[in-house]
Amino acid sequence: MASLRDFLPVGDFGRPGLPGMFSLADADSIRTVLTGAGFTGIAVDRTQAYGAWGHGAEDAADFLLDSGPGRHLLAGADASARAAPAAPWRTICATM
Repeated sequence: MASLRDFLPVGDFGRPGLPGMFSLADADSIRTVLTGAGFTGIAVDRTQAYGAWGHGAEDAADFLLDSGPGRHLLAGADASARAAPAAPWRTICATM
């Protein structure tokens, strides 16, 4: 996310605990929700999964920028950022 800050208004996007796809990224948040729902003996193990986001950087950038979070970030960008060529974003996506 930090790489996109030069191009898009990222703000607090992706910070654990806030609404959105990273809302349960923090183990304590998961425990709080599940304990509040009556579960006990909760164990949280970090898992990392790899995925294919396309056939190369351009494909991956198109996929990620057209996802819900990508569209959300683009909607908050100013007109010049939205109109700018996607090449810098594709370069960034290739390194993620």
